[in-house]
Amino acid sequence: MPKKGTKRSSSGIGNDLNESHSKRVRSSTKLLLEKPDLFKELLTEAGFKLPVDDNSNTLNVDQAVFQKSLKRLLSKYDKEQVNNEFLGGLQTHIDNLERFRTSLLPTISSSSCQSIRCGNQESLIHLLLGVDSIQKQLVTILLEKLPELEEDDSNIGMLVLNQFRWLDKVVDSKMLVEKVFEILQVVSHNFQSHLILTLPEIIEDYQNDEVARYLQELLVENHQLAIPIIDALSNMQLDADQVQEAQNAAINILESASTDSLAVIVRFILLSVASNTEFNVISSLRSHLDLQFNMVPMISSTAARKSTEGNKKHENSDGFLILDTIQRVLRFNAVVANGFLKAIGDVDTADGHMVLDVYVILMLYSNVNYKKLVLTMLSNKIRNGLITIGLLKTAFVSYPQVSSIKFSANIKC
Repeated sequence: MPKKGTKRSSSGIGNDLNESHSKRVRSSTKLLLEKPDLFKELLTEAGFKLPVDDNSNTLNVDQAVFQKSLKRLLSKYDKEQVNNEFLGGLQTHIDNLERFRTSLLPTISSSSCQSIRCGNQESLIHLLLGVDSIQKQLVTILLEKLPELEEDDSNIGMLVLNQFRWLDKVVDSKMLVEKVFEILQVVSHNFQSHLILTLPEIIEDYQNDEVARYLQELLVENHQLAIPIIDALSNMQLDADQVQEAQNAAINILESASTDSLAVIVRFILLSVASNTEFNVISSLRSHLDLQFNMVPMISSTAARKSTEGNKKHENSDGFLILDTIQRVLRFNAVVANGFLKAIGDVDTADGHMVLDVYVILMLYSNVNYKKLVLTMLSNKIRNGLITIGLLKTAFVSYPQVSSIKFSANIKC
């Protein structure tokens, strides 16, 4: 014990904290040793049979009956007993990776089971997540296991994430989302992607704004996660203001995002365009999307025509995929088509036009509804020197593979 009037060192305090933590762990372990079988006992009494080997888990009753029975049995114990003994027993059970995997796979109905669910029922973990009194603790247990599962077996990690999809009820959505945000900071890129893709399926409607803002911030911080973030935002019910914020975030990373994610980002921007925002959104998209940077120039167009393999390569290039995305949207989205017409038509200097404009003009010209409008606009722009021979050469000479594959329209001005 330190002398009176002296300060204890930080290392001494740290040692005390570590000792205190060790005591709590030993105390928790002691409780488990006193009654290690509560987990198995309650499952068995509720109609669930754990295998003694590597066989599947078995249900002797319908899963709804099992959950109802287990809720009743757990209600007889106080919270501390449930946490330390029942959930402690579960943790011990799933520390074994094979048992953990089995607990994440569908449960087999026994021959005596009077279930209408045929041969398979939900996994043990999914069934336990449906028990309100233990759901929050179980969510924490499962999510905190993800980092260690990366080294052991990533497939188990994917199975864990699947358990959170389409739960009948989420007891504490706020806690669940906060825990997902926390775990996102410590898992690998692969798990980050899957966690993000799971979010739209586990959040409540009132959380859309919070989650959307978080994903937009993450999009700016980590461009490598652009594809799962964009997919998640696309699958969320966002209001007009939230959509506009997401669009702006996506547009602002176009110049710095990885090239393989650009087509996905462009598609999201275009598909979320509203009828009253098309001009501003398309104009902003044009100013941030450097299509030439994402195109693979070819010196010899003859070589390209002779080489099928060469064409296939360029069909998979980032520039080609971006153009293909734009063309697909233009075919059925009049709002986006009108937005491009207005944005391109509004350009009043030769320097303001870009290679993208040439290709979009050809795409729109192939649509009978826009043919006359496009022809008139293009004729005027060429006559006034706004679309130049240099720009056309860049589009058709430097990148002949794109025009030869994608466009067959023949425009005479």
